[in-house]
Amino acid sequence: MYIKDGTIDICQGDPHIFTCSIHSESNFPFEKKQGWMDIGLPAGTKDDAYLDTLSQTLQSIESSLTPDLVLFDAGIDVYSDDGLGNLELSIEGIRKRDQLVFEHFRGRDIPVATVIGGGYSQDRQELASRHGLIFESAINYL
Repeated sequence: MYIKDGTIDICQGDPHIFTCSIHSESNFPFEKKQGWMDIGLPAGTKDDAYLDTLSQTLQSIESSLTPDLVLFDAGIDVYSDDGLGNLELSIEGIRKRDQLVFEHFRGRDIPVATVIGGGYSQDRQELASRHGLIFESAINYL
């Protein structure tokens, strides 16, 4: 079975594009395509472990390359009450994730563009609120 992964499918053939994904190792799609740097976390990973992994990953990226631009897909399916995600981040954990990414790259004068991603809920207001977190964080760094 072929599972489409848009980011990997678009970027895989270009040696100038590097992808990094921190995701649940046991979430859909179960067979993950491999990008440049892929970090699978166990189901149920909470704020502290996720943020530690993110911090270590950012340091690893820094020691390997200096990007001209970072495109940050700020997925919110990492949220503890997400309908399909199986990580356990709190709203505050998501805010800290976003802040960590912006601080890391903006502190090195590397521009960051962001898009919303993931997020599954029957409550559209709650879902929109979670998607809005990345924009709140971005405004703080303008």
